[in-house]
Parts: sequence; C-alpha cells; structure tokens
Amino acid sequence: MSEIDISKGTFSEEGKSILSLVDVDLVVYRNRLDNKAVRRNVTLPNWLNQEAEKSHLNVSKVLQEALMAKLGVSR
Repeated sequence: MSEIDISKGTFSEEGKSILSLVDVDLVVYRNRLDNKAVRRNVTLPNWLNQEAEKSHLNVSKVLQEALMAKLGVSR
C-alpha cells in the first residue's frame, strides 16, 4: 500500500488527521437499489383473470407480494 500524506487536509490540524478506509461492495449496493421495472408475461386462466378484474386487484402487485413471501425477501 502506498503512503498517503494526510497532514495537509482541509479539515485537519497538523498531525491530527484520521484516515478511515471503507470497503463497499458496489454490486450488492446497486442490486439493492435497483427498482427498475421488468416486463414479464404471466399466463392465467381466464376465469381467474376475470375474478381479479372484478375485485379491482393489481395482478402485478399481488404477484410481487406473493413472490417476495415465497422467497422470504422484502424491499
């Protein structure tokens, strides 16, 4: 590791600086923040689709909730 001169930092007094290194996994961070919608086709029996429409259900939301429950994950 190369030596870093921190003695002339903006917020430091001569010889009183602290250097903190932070390890960040950017792939995991990006995946957790990735809320981009992905279009998927779902096949339902017609009668089930009609019942969902009659009940004014958002099939996409119900599917998301069911998948999260099945996988044991949450956002």
